[in-house]
Amino acid sequence: MPNRTDLQMSRFILPFLALLIGLVSPGIGQAQERCGVVPYQQMLQEKNPLTETNESFELWMEKQLRTRGAQLMQTNKVNSTYTIPVVVHVIHNGEAVGTGTNISDAQIQSQIDVLNKDYNRLNTDAGNTPAEFLPVAGSISIQFVLARQDPEGLATSGITRTKGTQTSWAITDNAALKSLDYWPAENYLNIWVTSLSGGFIGFAQLPVTNLIGGLDVTNNNRLTDGVVIHYQAFGTGSGFNLLSSYNLGRTATHEVGHFLGLRHIWGDATCGDDFVSDTPAQTNSTSGCPTGTPASCDGRSGYFVHKMFQNYMDYSFDACMNLFTQGQVSRFNVVLANCPRRTSLLTSPGNNFPTVVATDLGIRTLISPGISSCGNVIIPKIEVRNYGTNVIDSTTIKLTVDGSTFQTKTFFGMSLSPQAITTLQFNTLNFGVSTNHTVAFEILRSNGATDIGTTNNLQSVQ
Repeated sequence: MPNRTDLQMSRFILPFLALLIGLVSPGIGQAQERCGVVPYQQMLQEKNPLTETNESFELWMEKQLRTRGAQLMQTNKVNSTYTIPVVVHVIHNGEAVGTGTNISDAQIQSQIDVLNKDYNRLNTDAGNTPAEFLPVAGSISIQFVLARQDPEGLATSGITRTKGTQTSWAITDNAALKSLDYWPAENYLNIWVTSLSGGFIGFAQLPVTNLIGGLDVTNNNRLTDGVVIHYQAFGTGSGFNLLSSYNLGRTATHEVGHFLGLRHIWGDATCGDDFVSDTPAQTNSTSGCPTGTPASCDGRSGYFVHKMFQNYMDYSFDACMNLFTQGQVSRFNVVLANCPRRTSLLTSPGNNFPTVVATDLGIRTLISPGISSCGNVIIPKIEVRNYGTNVIDSTTIKLTVDGSTFQTKTFFGMSLSPQAITTLQFNTLNFGVSTNHTVAFEILRSNGATDIGTTNNLQSVQ
């Protein structure tokens, strides 16, 4: 088994210096860099210094791989298949579905199929992996599925379509782009597909190791967690308008690799480190499809002699890519077992088809008070939806303040049809001296009996 030296602090310096040089070099946005993960993570760090550093993450990862022991490293087996619910947000320019940036459902499904084949090593070009790398080729038992229910618990195709507010998007437009349509990152792998500018055709947000003090102190990062792909590099098939060099869906394979904890194979530095023991060090990223066998940086006995430009985490054209390694799969397993907004995906309700019951009134949103409400006098209002199959004629809802009942109110004459939405208002709250309070709403009864769907009956705000 090829092996490189253990993790060293100095290995963090070269990628950082390379990044600084790249950021100040003229014309950096003009070259085709394929992936924008490095400047993207640097932008997150500058905007929020609490964002975890690469150094901290890699020290944690090294410890996790060591403590999990030889079984994970040698077998990469899991007891069952990981299932990841995906929502694809198509941010288009107003075209008809299947035209221009408003890509078709079929193109989206083709990309999901590619992800499942590539990660499970069922890709038809797996046979192109050079004999030198076959002993370390890895696979993970994972299924990416378009979400089956949305954040409200309603049936969904896992695809949303939103007309954008501009015709193309740069990395610096990150928050504006993702705010157009976003599902909670703890329950869905958000993939935004749009027209990207700046020379990149994709970027992703790396996982974090923990939420400090149990809280997501980088809350804004939660709202941007996911993957962004240029619409002409998403999916595969002759019937779609795809870039000729990136027409096999490997851009998403690459970016989801980042989402699950992988670095670029060349370590973003000359002979840098991707912190994976079974990938050869290489001088830089690969451009195009090499016809020969470029040498790696590991010229010593027992090390790989050639570059692994076939690895999904390189910059080769799609047609040249065909493998992850066992060491990379080990990182996937660690991330999926430990990282916030990764582990939770495995138990997401988005994986399941919604269960519809007869009587199910649910709280859809709290209108007032909201998270940022201020002032001492508030008129409480909530928006409810009929998620069941019966018409809702009446409901009883309890309003509490700091755990004490303020009002229990029954609303009559609603005649709320299935899927219909209405707003309900309560007596005015007067808090007196301004301070923090917890206000909660709970549906107690619907149509004079216990509301059958209980998962959406309670919401609170502080």
